[in-house]
Amino acid sequence: MLDHQPWLRYLQPVVLLIVAILVAQVVPSRYANALVLFTLYAYISICWNFVGGLAGKLSLAHGAFFGLGAYISAVLFVDLGVPLLVGGVIAAAVVAIFAWIMSAIAFRRRIGALYFALLTLAFAYVLLELVRQYEIAYKLLGVHLPLVDDPLNLIFLNKFNSFYIGMVMVAIALAVWIWVSRHRFGYMLAAIREDEEAAKALGVNVPSVLTVTMVATAAATSFAGVLAAGYLLSVEANFVMSFEWMNIVLAVTLVGGLGRMYGPVVGAAFITIIGEIVRSLPQSIAAGGISTIVYGALVLLAATLLPSGIVGIARRDRELVVR
Repeated sequence: MLDHQPWLRYLQPVVLLIVAILVAQVVPSRYANALVLFTLYAYISICWNFVGGLAGKLSLAHGAFFGLGAYISAVLFVDLGVPLLVGGVIAAAVVAIFAWIMSAIAFRRRIGALYFALLTLAFAYVLLELVRQYEIAYKLLGVHLPLVDDPLNLIFLNKFNSFYIGMVMVAIALAVWIWVSRHRFGYMLAAIREDEEAAKALGVNVPSVLTVTMVATAAATSFAGVLAAGYLLSVEANFVMSFEWMNIVLAVTLVGGLGRMYGPVVGAAFITIIGEIVRSLPQSIAAGGISTIVYGALVLLAATLLPSGIVGIARRDRELVVR
């Protein structure tokens, strides 16, 4: 039915949004933080999935793009009084420039997959060090936003409102995924993933397609940082630009299903539950970097035992039942 009426596919994100809002009405307030983290994990991972899933390129810089979005928007808001959303647009433009520079180096020179991953990792650390040096130069211990109910700046006393905004972002990202995956641009990304040389022979402008994908997803990822800034109220370089965010994105996408529409959503739910379990452990254990170990272990297990992810297994089982 969905194949005959493609517009029905766009109802899926809307239904997911409605269900999430209804579920939030009965969830105790102590789980608001977990719900907001779920939306951040899901949204960032969907953005990354365009690069890592559809295009087959292992970018390790998207965690830094998220952090840079949070930091720039927070600094502009606190120091210059720029509204958080306006600062988010400026941050997205800055992030897009960095992503374009990185893409120009990687895709125009056609470096290999391993060197591309290392290049993105290097960019992530360069961005982190730039922000660290900014904090040192201005003797900052992070950027602190005021605790006031300011919806126009995404600052809410009711933390569930941040969850609702996050779910809207997730729904929009899923709708974009549906559109891209069913149109020419998505087919070009899939062709590049399967065989870059063959795609080029068929007339695909590989560098341009990959550059557009990288720049667009980097800018989109930075908007998650804006939401995080309004939610956290305290933005520190070592936290928002920590590589742990990238570890989480990899774990979410691989566990849920790489290159699958709902893979990041399912993976985000799973990783959020695991994270809550880890945080419930004694402080001596939870504070010892156990979360990084757990996320790394999940990536290894997913890559070896669940290459198609939870969504892939569910779809395969459903096809077997239908047959």
